Amino acid sequence: MKKIFKIIMILIILILIGVVALWIFQGYSRKIFFDIVYLINFKKLPHPISTEGAKITVGEARSIAKRDCLKPLDLLGSLEGYNKITKTWWFTLNLFDKKPLCNPVCVVKEETKTAEINWQCTGAIIE
Repeated sequence: MKKIFKIIMILIILILIGVVALWIFQGYSRKIFFDIVYLINFKKLPHPISTEGAKITVGEARSIAKRDCLKPLDLLGSLEGYNKITKTWWFTLNLFDKKPLCNPVCVVKEETKTAEINWQCTGAIIE
């Protein structure tokens, strides 16, 4: 009887440790996954994004985007493009709080070194 009780207690403890570990690392695993996807995609883009004429690097633009567009649990996605006319960098966003029918991107303004979310909403939004 004592042996069965010990085995059950060990199993319960292992399950609790697993649940706590999943809860803690859930946000980190999403971030790590998207960072890996970004690195793979960015280094192997089939059609390289031209950054000709840019005054800041992709890394600097990503830092600005992370600083100005992200809240906890939000993730910065891949570089979608650089607009040399408006001097803006465009990054995809995976936001925790999304608006319905919207596809948000983070737009980094090179000249002011600030960023804002462009929601790119389609259709009518009922509020």
